Amino acid sequence: MTFARSSAVPWVVVVMMSLVPSSASAQAPTASSDGSPNFLALDIGAGVTSGPSAPKEVGEDDRPNPFGGWWWTDATVRFARPWFGLGGSFARMRSGEDLLTISVAQTRVSSSYRTSASVLGRVFAHAGIGDARLRPANGSAARSVAINAGAGFDAFFLRLAVDYLHVNLPGLAKHSAAAYFGAAVPLCFRGCRPKWEDGLDLSKWPKP
Repeated sequence: MTFARSSAVPWVVVVMMSLVPSSASAQAPTASSDGSPNFLALDIGAGVTSGPSAPKEVGEDDRPNPFGGWWWTDATVRFARPWFGLGGSFARMRSGEDLLTISVAQTRVSSSYRTSASVLGRVFAHAGIGDARLRPANGSAARSVAINAGAGFDAFFLRLAVDYLHVNLPGLAKHSAAAYFGAAVPLCFRGCRPKWEDGLDLSKWPKP
């Protein structure tokens, strides 16, 4: 099993306070900011990602990472407070017969969807911990704790995010950055606020 090397510089994604909506402040909650007490929503996302980096040894030139077929999917349940959610993500990468999978449980905070200049979007930040597994075609499988933290933006049904990722597996950098691009569908089932603030309002759809 061989991995191409590329430079990986340890960094930390700084979660800006502006990502957390005003409803998370110490002010008294209001119906417009915190929604209904029975609020329930589900965010579903999927797409492609650059994945973790491979380490570069001294004197070596950067070469493209040979991994292909790298994709991710995630889901977040938002309840009680529209800006807070719990969920998880799963990612998979294959290089020949070598397989790398990363599954993470995470928390997420997000703003409301806002319409500005005909653009419907929101910002979010998340952090989590989970499991990373490397199954090479030859040799023993390896396992590591996976830690991620990142932030991103949803525009209509498109998602763009950047994550810090920590794993401790042979042939992979311990600290790396991963970019994510894909689709995100926000579904609100009850206690939904007006004007798409919580995504697609399914509570108003006709009941069968």
